[in-house]
Amino acid sequence: MAKKPPSITAEKAATPAEVRTALGELTTGQLLRLERYGQFRIAGLGRRAKGRDHEDLLSDAVLATLEGTRKWNKGAIPIDLHLRGAMRSISSHWREQFDDDSEPQLESDVIRTN
Repeated sequence: MAKKPPSITAEKAATPAEVRTALGELTTGQLLRLERYGQFRIAGLGRRAKGRDHEDLLSDAVLATLEGTRKWNKGAIPIDLHLRGAMRSISSHWREQFDDDSEPQLESDVIRTN
């Protein structure tokens, strides 16, 4: 069973203004690493991504952080590592929510024998 991260108190959690400031200070290299990580997570999902791409994944992580759904402990980790963790969690939830039985089968996924 996965270890649940500790709860972040209101005093430790970044405010939306602090999140916006940190997002604006992300370097090109950090953004590139987040993009590549998002591509890696989406590739791992395959059909389970349901047409979503790495940009959708990063956008969901940023939005969740700004809304406070995902709290960033600004004193413990940099914003890029927080976003990476949020992307991992979000994509894992997408995988768990995908129901193979209710999704139509692609012809390319069906094994044929002659």
